[in-house]
Amino acid sequence: MRKQLCILTAVSALFAASCSSPASPSASSAAPVPSSQTEDHSQTEEAVGGWQLMEDETITDELQAVFDKASEGLTGVSYTPYICLARQVVSGTNYALLCSSVTVTAEPKKDFAIVYVNEDLKGNAKILDIVPLEFAGKADTLGKWEVADSPEIYNELSLVFSKGMEGFTGSDLSPCIYLGWQLVDGTNYALLCRKSTVAVKGDTSWAIVTIHEDLDGSAKITDIRDLQIAMPDKEKPAS
Repeated sequence: MRKQLCILTAVSALFAASCSSPASPSASSAAPVPSSQTEDHSQTEEAVGGWQLMEDETITDELQAVFDKASEGLTGVSYTPYICLARQVVSGTNYALLCSSVTVTAEPKKDFAIVYVNEDLKGNAKILDIVPLEFAGKADTLGKWEVADSPEIYNELSLVFSKGMEGFTGSDLSPCIYLGWQLVDGTNYALLCRKSTVAVKGDTSWAIVTIHEDLDGSAKITDIRDLQIAMPDKEKPAS
C-alpha cells in the first residue's frame, strides 16, 4: 500500500515534540521464553519496587551499553531498543525497553516486544524477561495485521492521527511509535502513544491507540488500550 511504502523523509512535528529518535544499534537474543503482559505494577509510582514512567524515553548511550551487555552471547532473535518505557528501582535498576524483534531465520519474522533488563549495583546486566507486544486488534479476523517497517510517525500518518483526534476529549495522546497496520474497509493503524489524563495533572501512562481511516480519508480513534508495564512473578509457586 502506498502509505506503507512511502519514503519516511520527515518525522512529524508532533512526533519530534513528544518522542526521541530510536536507537540504531541492535543485539541478538534468544533470551527467556516470552510471557504474557500482566497488570501488577503502577507505571508512575516512584517508590522502591514501583515502575516509574520515563519522562525522557531516549535510549541513551549508557542504557544502550547496559542492553548490549545484557544480551551478549544470545542468539536466535535480533532485538533493537527504540525507547525506554519505564524503570524500577530494586537491587540495582530494572528497565522496560520497547524493542523491535526480527527472527534470525530463513524467512525473518518482524514484531515488537518489551524487553526487561536488570543492571545490578556492580554494573552487571542481564535480561529478565521478554514480553511480545500485542498491539490493538492484532488478533482480529477482519484482516491480517502487518508490523510496521519503521517505527517513525511519517507525515501522512501524522495527518491521519490529527484527524482522528478531532473532537476527542478526556486524554491528551502523543504518538511515539508506529506499530502496524491492517487493511479492512479502509486502513487501521496501531500506534504507541504517551497518554495524559486532562483532569489529573501528572497522570501519564503508555497506551496503544488504534485509528481507522476510511476510504474517503476521514479518520477516527476506535480503540485505546493502556500498556501494562510488569513482569510475571516467576518465583511464586504455582497454586
